[in-house]
Amino acid sequence: MGKYVQGDHVFVNISNCYVREAEILKYTSGFYTIRFTDTSSTGGTRVRENRLFASREEAEQHIGGAKLKSGIETKKAYWRN
Repeated sequence: MGKYVQGDHVFVNISNCYVREAEILKYTSGFYTIRFTDTSSTGGTRVRENRLFASREEAEQHIGGAKLKSGIETKKAYWRN
């Protein structure tokens, strides 16, 4: 069983650059089906539990933590240049 249940609101780390709010729809074998709350779409997407966070602040702490193979600090820095 996962740590979030159906109907919980979570924050998703997207590509280690952005944080978006989502609602949990379902949990199945290590993956959550989520629906983003900032769009009018009724579709969902599946993500692993390690990309979900209970608060926006917690998710933002994980942005930029990983270095790319080319030595660039973050993806944001790469795309700005």
